[in-house]
Amino acid sequence: MPESQSVQVFGKKKTATAVAFAKQGRGLIKVNGQPLELLEPEALRYKVYEPVLIVGQEKFSNLDIRIR
Repeated sequence: MPESQSVQVFGKKKTATAVAFAKQGRGLIKVNGQPLELLEPEALRYKVYEPVLIVGQEKFSNLDIRIR
């Protein structure tokens, strides 16, 4: 069984910690278990979606990203 490639990164600000886990997939991006399209408030959604808009959706089409 081939191993799937994945990467896990984290960032901290004050006492908060965010963890992002990326692996090969279908282009899904989830924040706290919710798809990015359902993230509220709308300003936060755009802030999280900003790298996808800059680089292009096709670069993320085969990548699943889970952010906690």
